Amino acid sequence: MARQEQDTDGDGFRDRIGYYEKGRVIREEHDADGDGRPDKVTIYDAREQVARVDEDRDGDGLVDVRSYYENGRLSRREMLEAQLGESIERRDLVSAQWSDGDGDESGSR
Repeated sequence: MARQEQDTDGDGFRDRIGYYEKGRVIREEHDADGDGRPDKVTIYDAREQVARVDEDRDGDGLVDVRSYYENGRLSRREMLEAQLGESIERRDLVSAQWSDGDGDESGSR
């Protein structure tokens, strides 16, 4: 698996991480508010179409909205309760971690 980090807003910090397998995107994480945690995680199917999107809309690190897609089109959306306690960070890719490039995997800025 390969990982590509990008600073899409030019502030000097990465805000998008793409994960690739055999040259195809399988997952993207976006950190729109700059807190070092993903606010939106997009999972792609084998055809590189969106399969699922998890969103943390209130910044607490938990999934608030989960959207499912079929053939790249929205098919269902769930509003999740906070008490479910499901973290948006790396549920599907256990070995992947945020990295700030200094080797300690803390992701601190």
